[in-house]
Amino acid sequence: MCDRHNESSGSNALLSFLLGMGIGGVLGILYAPSSGEEMRRRLKYYAEETADKVVKKTQDIREEADATVKKVSNEFKAGKEKIKAALDAGKNAFKCDKNEEEENN
Repeated sequence: MCDRHNESSGSNALLSFLLGMGIGGVLGILYAPSSGEEMRRRLKYYAEETADKVVKKTQDIREEADATVKKVSNEFKAGKEKIKAALDAGKNAFKCDKNEEEENN
């Protein structure tokens, strides 16, 4: 339960950082003395750079989520096998006790 909160907080922090970076970049460009053409070129560059970072972070999050799903799935399968083994052992023990009881009677 805590992991979801931490992941959500991390994603929110990253999004806030990227948003702040974008806004700061735009404001910096707007207030810097440069021509309109140069300003448009810089805005385009910063927009593309930010978009690339967002795509990369999205890919990283997807890979982490896939790895987590795979890990949980494997742990579930292992737990399921342990439970099945325990049930089988219990059934065998019950049969042995029943057979011993019938032999003693």
